[in-house]
Amino acid sequence: APAVSRLPCPKEFKESDVFVPSYDAPLTGGVLRQLPEVVDNLGQQLESAGVFEHQDVIFVCHSLGGLVVEEYLLSRKSPSDKVKLIVLLGTPQRGSFVADYVRAFSKLPLLRTVNINDVLGAMFRVDNLYLQVLQRRWNDNPITSNILLACGYESAPTYGVLVVGEESATELCKNKPRDKIGPVRGNHLEIVKM
Repeated sequence: APAVSRLPCPKEFKESDVFVPSYDAPLTGGVLRQLPEVVDNLGQQLESAGVFEHQDVIFVCHSLGGLVVEEYLLSRKSPSDKVKLIVLLGTPQRGSFVADYVRAFSKLPLLRTVNINDVLGAMFRVDNLYLQVLQRRWNDNPITSNILLACGYESAPTYGVLVVGEESATELCKNKPRDKIGPVRGNHLEIVKM
């Protein structure tokens, strides 16, 4: 079972809680096949922790976590009206060029025994159909239209590659003028560290 953490809040936020759910990111077997299970698990964690008993809820999401939260809010009977802000950091709204990059090199002898589709999953390919439909569902949903978004993207490469580029990480924030977009100092792994 994933670990659940509660972090102490500064005194300015004495009426606030910080809840940090976690999940095992599926690296094999295809992300799309396992996404419903990850979304259900998130819902169970949020419910058991009483997250939606609060007046306002803010999500801060990194990478695939942003897609999990979007799917959760769209697919479940969640109290989406309590969600005021979602901060998406390096969330691959249009996929990741890393998937295409690795696929291009999959013909090397060293990688011939690896099933690239299982490792990366269809989700991470740039502009795949699932991500297009998810974005359309988000944009067309009247409940999600009231949620403020802030999209951040990595400003430095991770091992020489931008994992989720600006265009992909900011795609969902481009539709509403009040949403915020900006670079975050660091690579894909560092943009969520304090």
